[in-house]
Amino acid sequence: MSSHTKRSPSKAKRTINCSGNLALVGTLPPHQVNIAGEAARIGTCVHGIIEKCLKEGKEPSDFLDRIVELVGEEEGFTMLKPNAKTPGPGRIFYVVNAEMIEGATVATDYVRGRCKELGIPESALQLETRTNPLPDRDDTSGTADVTIDAWPEVLEVADFKNGWILVETKSDQLVAYLLGKALEDDFSHERYMVTVIQPNASDPELRAPRSIEYTREELLAWQAMYRTSVERCGEADAAFAEVEKLEEPDQEQAYDDWAAKYLKPGDHCTFCEAEPICPAKRLLHQAQAKIDFSDEPRELVFDSRRRREISHLLKWAPMFASWFKAAAAYAQREMEAGFDIEGQKLVKSKTNRTFKPGMSEAEIVSGIVKGKFVADKSKLYDKPSLKSGPQIEKLVTAKRRKEFDSKFLHKPEGALTIAPTDDPRPAVKRSAADDFDDFDFEDDEMDFG
Repeated sequence: MSSHTKRSPSKAKRTINCSGNLALVGTLPPHQVNIAGEAARIGTCVHGIIEKCLKEGKEPSDFLDRIVELVGEEEGFTMLKPNAKTPGPGRIFYVVNAEMIEGATVATDYVRGRCKELGIPESALQLETRTNPLPDRDDTSGTADVTIDAWPEVLEVADFKNGWILVETKSDQLVAYLLGKALEDDFSHERYMVTVIQPNASDPELRAPRSIEYTREELLAWQAMYRTSVERCGEADAAFAEVEKLEEPDQEQAYDDWAAKYLKPGDHCTFCEAEPICPAKRLLHQAQAKIDFSDEPRELVFDSRRRREISHLLKWAPMFASWFKAAAAYAQREMEAGFDIEGQKLVKSKTNRTFKPGMSEAEIVSGIVKGKFVADKSKLYDKPSLKSGPQIEKLVTAKRRKEFDSKFLHKPEGALTIAPTDDPRPAVKRSAADDFDDFDFEDDEMDFG
């Protein structure tokens, strides 16, 4: 995987909305930055499988049970040979499972379908290539997953997202990728398109690939806006450097003034390493919840009639949850680096016993039987379970999938839940009376006395 530049497209949303972000992140110690969580690492694995399939003309299912190792500072993808031994302690690796294959299949099916539709060979695909929305700068380039160049008809950038947090098609990151690719050909295509492939999206209705088109004028207008944002980030960096030169108590006031001018909290904070220590984020939550965070948390009791207050709190709930989660992760990294956090301690999470590492299934079974721990070998195995409908669908030829769907699959109705009004799912009208629609009440049938 290619390395990220200082203001790469993956940071575009933060660059646009929070000019001081990088300056604040720059104050963090090394153990608090560039932290790849479990979800990000699994996403790297799936990205690698997709790239390998499209390069080598293989199917994701060809790599079932293969070992993938992530190595280097950027945790690059390496597929080990079939039947390779399990990597030793300290090495980061994953075994390709059905869930990874299902996600990769959604991506490869879409890209291959587009190649056939547009009449271009898979060998013409641009995979994991650099692109820069501001070519005159060396700090704004990034890596696009898949670029489908069907000149002169259409230029399309397809981006795979393995996570569940919904990524909109109008993503600044994807626009940056597309703009960079369009500039390489001097806008010589008739149409420009970005596609989000997110098979694990929180909304099942949006798990199929989603696309949106942009005009040349729209891309250039975005570029002008982005250039202004990047320049303001440079201004924030320079101003922060001046703050660092000051001594107390002048520095504290200057820092607060800088934060008020250049830091802006919002949904772009989700993956920001500085979220737990951001003064703008703290002030926002203090103002919204009207809680003094220097005190112990207090129980909040709401009267059921105060729906207005409830709605106000729910509006900020996702940001609170994200902030607290980020703070806990920050504290853990500090403690793992040898620092103390008052009121907290590091403990080992609970685990279940597993077979000792380094032993293959055949070695385990042979050892158990030969050692006469269990005489009947068949008792060591559970009965195989049926794969899910969508997993089996991937095994069916494309021509018969529609027939398979109509005969075997159905989409159950989802349970009721609440969501913000800007959620793309349609609202459900419901009242307490709906629970009694199926009953025919007679006065003498029920006694509430």
